[in-house]
Amino acid sequence: MRIDIILVLTFIALQLSAQQKPDFLPDQFQEIEKLSYCQPRLQKRTKTRLAEFSYNIIGRSEFESEKTTSLSEPLTDITSRRALFFQAKIPFINKPGFKLLGSYAYKNEQYKIKSVGAEFTETINYLNNLDLRTVGFGVQLIKSINEKSYFTAKFRKGFSGDLNGLFDLENKYSSFQLIGFYGYQFSEVREAGIGLIYTQDFVDDQWLPVLMYNHNFAPQWGIEAVLPLSIYLKSYRDEKTMVSIGAEYSGNIFNIAYTDLSNVFQNYAFDHAAIAGTILIEKQLAPWIWFYSKIGFQTNFSATFMPLNENTTFFEVDQTDTPFFKLSLFISPPDQFFK
Repeated sequence: MRIDIILVLTFIALQLSAQQKPDFLPDQFQEIEKLSYCQPRLQKRTKTRLAEFSYNIIGRSEFESEKTTSLSEPLTDITSRRALFFQAKIPFINKPGFKLLGSYAYKNEQYKIKSVGAEFTETINYLNNLDLRTVGFGVQLIKSINEKSYFTAKFRKGFSGDLNGLFDLENKYSSFQLIGFYGYQFSEVREAGIGLIYTQDFVDDQWLPVLMYNHNFAPQWGIEAVLPLSIYLKSYRDEKTMVSIGAEYSGNIFNIAYTDLSNVFQNYAFDHAAIAGTILIEKQLAPWIWFYSKIGFQTNFSATFMPLNENTTFFEVDQTDTPFFKLSLFISPPDQFFK
């Protein structure tokens, strides 16, 4: 138990003290699905989410100078960044030892800016209250190899930027992500696995190897980790309540474009990424219906406005660190549903 707790605390401390995003972390990243659909099954897992609706608010911050970009006072004052998220999954095949699921996800982010700084005013003004939408379609298969091992693969096609609606599928916004994962269950309380994530968007492509480790080391305590992306120490208060503390990485990249006051077309790939230290509480409200809340502090990496045409000027900013809060309702079937 002591080793597991030290691992969690060390990971959180190292991640939250980082100032720059490591190059190997993807700009576009969607949370890896907890591998709980198929036998073999680890006891006391994070709940499967067949549908989810959440609201996230990130607190006040500023855009400061970063690297070669020098900003003068007054700086851009961001009141908040808010996001609505919806995801639904449909089990097309639900047989013992083999599952096939389809998914749709939608996210809408908005920067609420109180005042715009002295530089890059047109771009920041365009960002203010802009609907930064992400639309994603996915297919996931999970196959038991034998009584102790399994394989899962997931393909996700996404579109991110100043989209016009729920199903704006223009190629200039497109990206895709492919995940392959092998897991092995050593016992009913411990499993490990190795996987590979490939992400391609309208800027570049990235490969990321990941390690999974889940261990219930005491009747009410466990650890869930997908390194280097997330790690959580979990306390199972009862069958309907779980409290977690940990850290996780999140990021996204958007294609945004506008015509400035000089009638010049500006086109950016705007990305942001962060590591968040989090306290999470999950609670069952009714059969199949769960609620969770997250509260924590987010360390933001530099946000980059990368030009996608020759008329656009590159700049990047350092968004100051900030607290955040998230609420979510989700549908989670009983374990017997996926046996």
